[in-house]
Amino acid sequence: MNQIEKEQSQLTVRKHNEHKAVEYALKSLCQGSVCDGHSNTAVYKNIHHIIRDLIGQGYLPDDSYLGRLPFAGVPSMKRAAISVKPERINRMRDRIMLYALDKGYDPDELLRVLNFCSINAASNGVFDFESVVCQKSFRVLRALPVSVRSGVLQGRYKTVKLFSAV
Repeated sequence: MNQIEKEQSQLTVRKHNEHKAVEYALKSLCQGSVCDGHSNTAVYKNIHHIIRDLIGQGYLPDDSYLGRLPFAGVPSMKRAAISVKPERINRMRDRIMLYALDKGYDPDELLRVLNFCSINAASNGVFDFESVVCQKSFRVLRALPVSVRSGVLQGRYKTVKLFSAV
């Protein structure tokens, strides 16, 4: 995605971080994230409790938890969502890592799950992606019929073609 972004606009660290979060989100959907726990050592089934705790600690905005939203509008792919851009999660990285260590969570895993929650919100249009490639790709993706959208997200169709086409 970074290469495609460079052809359309200037690549920034924020856009790169957003691309990594989108890549991770798409991989976790393809690999059955509910069963495999986003390739983590633990499955975070009650992420909403952690999010509410992070809100209580002041690490996330009060109104950031959106509940479970269907990823890119696909009803069978409901996941937790937060209206926090990946950049903010990245800025709060040290605090979130200390929180995770204090609570007995793997900090890297928690950061990946929070980034997934962020990308889920963006995939539903809650906020705009900073990346031009992601903006265009998810606009096209949301316009596709649900069955095709599901196929793209679960890997039945080549996702890279979607990002290259926009």
